[in-house]
Amino acid sequence: MIVPGILGSTLHKNGVPAWERSAGAVVNAVRTFGRSIRDLQLPEGIGDAAPDDGVEPVEIMPDFHVLPGVWTPARGYSRVIEWAAATLHAIPSTDDRAGSLMLFPYDWRLSNRYNGERLAREVERSLSRWRDSHRSRRDAQVVFLCHSMGGLVARWAIQQCGLAEVTKRLVTIGTPHRGSVNALTQLVNGIRKGPAPFALDLTQFARSLPSLHQLLPQYACMDAGAGLRRVDETPLPDLSSAMIADAVQFHRSLDADAQWWSRGFRFLPVHGQKQDTATTASLMNGAIVAHSTIKERNEWGDGTVPTLAATPIGYPVDGDAVFHVTDQHGSLTGNSGLLDHLEGVLTANPVQHMGPPRVAISVSAEPVIEAGSDIRVTVAVPDGETVPLEAVLNRPGGARVRTERLLATNGTMSAAFRSPDAGGYEIVVRGATPSARSVVSEVTASTFVWDEQ
Repeated sequence: MIVPGILGSTLHKNGVPAWERSAGAVVNAVRTFGRSIRDLQLPEGIGDAAPDDGVEPVEIMPDFHVLPGVWTPARGYSRVIEWAAATLHAIPSTDDRAGSLMLFPYDWRLSNRYNGERLAREVERSLSRWRDSHRSRRDAQVVFLCHSMGGLVARWAIQQCGLAEVTKRLVTIGTPHRGSVNALTQLVNGIRKGPAPFALDLTQFARSLPSLHQLLPQYACMDAGAGLRRVDETPLPDLSSAMIADAVQFHRSLDADAQWWSRGFRFLPVHGQKQDTATTASLMNGAIVAHSTIKERNEWGDGTVPTLAATPIGYPVDGDAVFHVTDQHGSLTGNSGLLDHLEGVLTANPVQHMGPPRVAISVSAEPVIEAGSDIRVTVAVPDGETVPLEAVLNRPGGARVRTERLLATNGTMSAAFRSPDAGGYEIVVRGATPSARSVVSEVTASTFVWDEQ
């Protein structure tokens, strides 16, 4: 069962696309969403219910997608779906045929409790069909592959809705088990994070989402000048204290069982590393200012989820089950090293393509820029390492736009892509020579060029 993250499912309203698969046309997808924004905003006090507003999830988003002011860019799920079908020989489930590959699109606006209950019902239905399709499948169980918020949806289904007994393995990829400062920044600062001419104001829409509140940090992250405090201990401008309290209670319900991951199934948390990641925050002039350090230490992360939040509270972070990937949040599900590792884990065969030890690089690029500006990418290389690097600018799907060699400046390496056209892009940073590629862990960042015209 593949469970995507926030923004990772297409939405139709009364049969008309509102948040749709883009096939690379990200600007048009955002504009389509903008025309529907008032109708898609949730009513105050929605809680764990679903509004009768005609919105239905249709399919998992296959392509690059981003909604500035709500969450970070992601490359889509086509690669992991194709990998599961080809490598694991999983049979896609359809309305007419029971299958072993199930996809769970969901209305990501709504509470993770609501979607967790929906997931539990869908698993029971689909698993029953698969078990009944052949006598050799009567004892089949479920393996969850979950990206980002999808891991929280699956945890609710497993922990609170009785799915633990039919679960074989839970894999969470970049899941903010303890929240993300990015969610705090998006909710408080709103669209002010986007480029100056960006006219689509999603601030009130974002603040109406129970799901986004449930991604708020659940550890002491607010620097109040006298130590760190939790978000529910700090007055936050323009946010609903009731929604913050409800989000805290959501996580407390999940964390109440301190050993939930040892209840008869295997748990594999996967998180990105070595990327500059907001970990703490301070409030200045009514706006959130994010910081990459906590107690003067940079613990890194995947650019969205900090390392300390990528595993559940109480989970042994130094355990052998934690898998570390040098890549960014939105690119984790397509990371070749991770897919190779999962192949070995899920098929019990030796990993075939991991290669020699890697040089872990950290990549930074603005997720949203204004048309006419340059896409700038900055790369940090571990001390003592000297490797030639290049940045490749691709359209989602792999169409190459151009390649730039990175130049060393002040201890880091940087490159700029001049005035690219509007749309979504993936920036692949890798070794510039075959020998360098054999030791450098490739990292993919995503960015979105917005053109108001």
